[in-house]
Amino acid sequence: MLSVQAMQDLGLADEKTTLDRLEKTLSTIEALPKYRGHLYNWYDTRTLDLLGHPYISTVDSGNLVLSLIALKNALAGSSDPKAEELCKRVFVLIDRTDFSFLYNPKRRLLSIGYDPLENKQSENCYDLLLSEARSAYYFAIAKRQIPPECWASRRVTLWPVKRLTCIHARPAPTVTAVPPSSATVTAKSSSVLNTPEVRVEK
Repeated sequence: MLSVQAMQDLGLADEKTTLDRLEKTLSTIEALPKYRGHLYNWYDTRTLDLLGHPYISTVDSGNLVLSLIALKNALAGSSDPKAEELCKRVFVLIDRTDFSFLYNPKRRLLSIGYDPLENKQSENCYDLLLSEARSAYYFAIAKRQIPPECWASRRVTLWPVKRLTCIHARPAPTVTAVPPSSATVTAKSSSVLNTPEVRVEK
């Protein structure tokens, strides 16, 4: 969906074409079976039925929800009624995504995934600060679904460069929050060395 929006931004597609394509994709996502707002890993693209053993991937969900936030922000800049309607539908998908069941309180980390049939998390967790799971941590902390202290629970692989440590961990981020039902998530970081400031704004 972001690639479709990017086509319009680059002048490769007009707004009508962009909105029509986004509406079709969004309608398909809305029709897919979900678990607590999360898409499963595998679907039959012809019938939209689940394929194989159902599984929720923390990283895939984190990447998707932040992509939806970026799309929502892009749509919010349009005065087209269809864009406004799509923006509301995207927000519903964002707001229904719940990461709390993926949080392992003993390890203070997000599990790599969840098996809904067995009703249990995967044993392994994302414990690296600089990893593909950062999107999920950003969102879940900002939405107050997991405690912000878990940011400092992740370790950092250190590489000595001329006797200097090139990367090191920082304390947990500062979180400003409003009720999730009326929230838009934003996150920023000045560099990889700093803990990001994660905020939730109306």
